[in-house]
Amino acid sequence: MPNTYTFTKDGAMLKKQDMPNKSDDPARRIPRDTQNAVLAMQSPKYRQWFSPQVNADALLEGLTNVCSQYELSVGLIDKFLLLKNRHLNFIIDNSVSMDATSDVLFEEAHSALRTNYSSLPMSKRKHLAQLGENELMMTRWGETENRLHIMIDFLAYIPTESITISLLNDQNGKFNVNDEKQTISADMRKSCTPEEFKKMAHNIISRIFQREPYGLTPLKQALHRAFKSDEHMMMHYVLTDGEPSDCSTKNLAELITTRGLLRSELHKISNKANRHPVNLISCTNEDLQYFKEIDKNALYVDETDDYIQEKREVLNAQGETIPFTKGLWILCQLVGALDKDLDNLDEKKELSLEFLSKLLGRNVTAADYDYYKMNHPNYLLSDRASARSVRTQSFFDQQPDTPRRSPHENNQQHTTCDKVTAYIIVFAFVLLTAAIAYNTDDDDDDYDDDNTCTIS
Repeated sequence: MPNTYTFTKDGAMLKKQDMPNKSDDPARRIPRDTQNAVLAMQSPKYRQWFSPQVNADALLEGLTNVCSQYELSVGLIDKFLLLKNRHLNFIIDNSVSMDATSDVLFEEAHSALRTNYSSLPMSKRKHLAQLGENELMMTRWGETENRLHIMIDFLAYIPTESITISLLNDQNGKFNVNDEKQTISADMRKSCTPEEFKKMAHNIISRIFQREPYGLTPLKQALHRAFKSDEHMMMHYVLTDGEPSDCSTKNLAELITTRGLLRSELHKISNKANRHPVNLISCTNEDLQYFKEIDKNALYVDETDDYIQEKREVLNAQGETIPFTKGLWILCQLVGALDKDLDNLDEKKELSLEFLSKLLGRNVTAADYDYYKMNHPNYLLSDRASARSVRTQSFFDQQPDTPRRSPHENNQQHTTCDKVTAYIIVFAFVLLTAAIAYNTDDDDDDYDDDNTCTIS
């Protein structure tokens, strides 16, 4: 019998066979938006995107299992639904610099990548670098492939339209003029189970990445072509390790910010950007500053660094209480351009109570939220400063007869006090000097009278 998921009034998620008293556990209570997402995944409209042989519980359990594998809170599964009905367009930088060594160990790679490479002799493992006897590192090219494999594990359960993967350069190292690409059609989901879909998609990705990186980084040409058509609702992913070779970073930033619109058409930018959101994904442990500038200034754009760098930025921005896992990192890359909560993770903006509940997978109490805010970097600049202000105000409130002064009057008062203090110090110094001189004269007289020494 399939498991039917329901919710109690306090937000506990139950399977049909669960005992009612389990709903009393506060840790099982999950946010309302997550409840709605779970129920949506059980609806006939959602299931029609998949094979008839796949029931709703299999979809939900499959997605929650992947979330568990990558330590992503089930409270965030509603974020994946932002990709529903969108065509996903992956633009992959295959320039020669992608052959540089990354900081990701081969042993951390996805099973699809490890299975392919483990059967090959070292001479044919093109996308690995030997650092020691037993330590293999992936190149940037291998790390990029690894990310796509992980993304597919999630996307197998999300009803997107087609998934397209294209390389910047053709086999001759020139810009991919003919727009050669591999497409994973939405119909594939309807003809097989999610597990079969993943297997086919992993094989397609593996074939694409058999090619060695070669050529330059013509990002402007690729993105100009991507923004040209408004036929579909898109989601673009740009995976690269550096700056464009066919324009300046300033020109590329302008292209992404305007989505190729003319000045006279910029009133349409909100709609255009919504049809063409862009996730800028760095495939290097080096900081791509121009990506960050685009993220700040453009609509529907999010920038994500490699895992180590992104985690450092998030913890610096939000405090050590945020569990930034690899699953959350992958989610940011997939939907960050469409979701301000995820986009703001690496910025020093306090998360809302609702989003923090999703992040932790349960309803956050007021005490929990206060703890988060007390550990937020902004607390040093806001709440503590406010607390000092309150204490200072309380002190002045005890002196109701003290008239309030303007800043100018306060400055005049401080200046007058400073002058008086200076006069007192100078006067005291003069008196002290005179006293010392007087005592010295008396001592000299005594010395001359009683201790005269004659040298002949």
